[in-house]
Amino acid sequence: MTMNNNFFNTERKVFALIFIIYFLSSLIQFNFNSELRIDSVGLHLPRALTGDEPHYLIAINSFMKDFDFDVKNNYDSVAINQSLEGGVNFRNNLNGALNERRNRYVLNKTILDRQIRDPLTTRIKPEFLEFIKLNEKNMSFITTIPPGLPVLFGLFLFPLRNTQYVEFTIILTTMLLSVLGLSFFYKTLLHFSENKKRSLFFTFLYAFATPLWFYSKTIYTEPYATALLTMMFYFVVVRKNTLLAGFIGGLMFVIKYPFLIFSVPFAAYILFYKKRKISSLLKFSSGYCLFIFAQMAYNYTLFGNIFETGRTDAIVNTLEGLFGILFSPSYGLLFFSPILIFCIFGFKGFFKAHKKELFLILGITLPFYLLMASFSWEGGSYSNRYILPIIFTLIIPLQFWYNSTKNLLAKNAFNLLIYLSAFVNVQAALFSALAMGKTPWIAVHYLLKIFHLG
Repeated sequence: MTMNNNFFNTERKVFALIFIIYFLSSLIQFNFNSELRIDSVGLHLPRALTGDEPHYLIAINSFMKDFDFDVKNNYDSVAINQSLEGGVNFRNNLNGALNERRNRYVLNKTILDRQIRDPLTTRIKPEFLEFIKLNEKNMSFITTIPPGLPVLFGLFLFPLRNTQYVEFTIILTTMLLSVLGLSFFYKTLLHFSENKKRSLFFTFLYAFATPLWFYSKTIYTEPYATALLTMMFYFVVVRKNTLLAGFIGGLMFVIKYPFLIFSVPFAAYILFYKKRKISSLLKFSSGYCLFIFAQMAYNYTLFGNIFETGRTDAIVNTLEGLFGILFSPSYGLLFFSPILIFCIFGFKGFFKAHKKELFLILGITLPFYLLMASFSWEGGSYSNRYILPIIFTLIIPLQFWYNSTKNLLAKNAFNLLIYLSAFVNVQAALFSALAMGKTPWIAVHYLLKIFHLG
């Protein structure tokens, strides 16, 4: 009993350590000039860095302050009043500030003519932005950000509205949820292996040798989906709680719509491999339906159609995406976490020991990989954020291989790749602004420039 209690205390200390490292690294912040160019580096509370993050902040602040999803006044507040609704780094500059010479607002690199903002204008030329859709009936600008995060944070952080701490608190929540997801991942590994120290070690690798560390400090949807999908897997496979799993899956859906794809492999797993199949599937479905019906009501209220979300995404070259997600020098996952290459050696043995769980893992991973490859697969950030949620499914067979293999040469090669993977992701976590859309070696170039060696 004493040994178990001691190890339990060790587990808590490890997860506390992970959170402390995540938090301390988030304090290293880059300052930017009016053109969003790096100006200096300093210690500050965590900030939204780039991409979708300021637009999520806009949507959250809109619901928090006005209890609506019309974001016109919120973008105006950023562009004109230099408010913090889009984040500290984006005051008066959401990828381009107010340009008086052209008499236009520039939002997310897409120009929105000022004439369509004026209800008195008779000539209407609506231009739909990636994050905004014009409602021509009342000339309102509705965010196309899914309602999950805006509603959750809008309610939870309501006491902090009109303060400078909203942005920091959201990022702090991302870090906390990421660490919580890691704890469920550790429990999942224990389900497949009784080696607690080895499971803790691979959890540590997941935390620091993959892009999870980088994204734990952001306001992207992927770190939330990563934690929630890990919990969903745990509750279906380990705890057999399909009602809670369905609820978690539904929450993922209203955070980002493509995450609905995960419902299919879990439903198939429940239907083919669970006892009390019908009742378990009904519980699972009821959790999902709660959020699906809420989303339909939201769509109908704002867009007049239960299936209209306001978003339009174009399909790109799928073959290019299938290759680029894994092997692109700037975005390919295997360049940033080469340890994951060894997961392929674990599938055969894992299949023999855990056939139905392997089918679930493949059902989660392959369709989502194909879906993400069919759109803008790069993610426009560090490594490949779009497939961040499914990385944990690769580490499960990876640990199984490591525990069972007797090939010392392969183990030594894997151990070397651990150092490489850790270095790549450590430098990205410390030099976040430099890592965006770059190859894994940005820290090397940065340090060479500092010391005038290159």
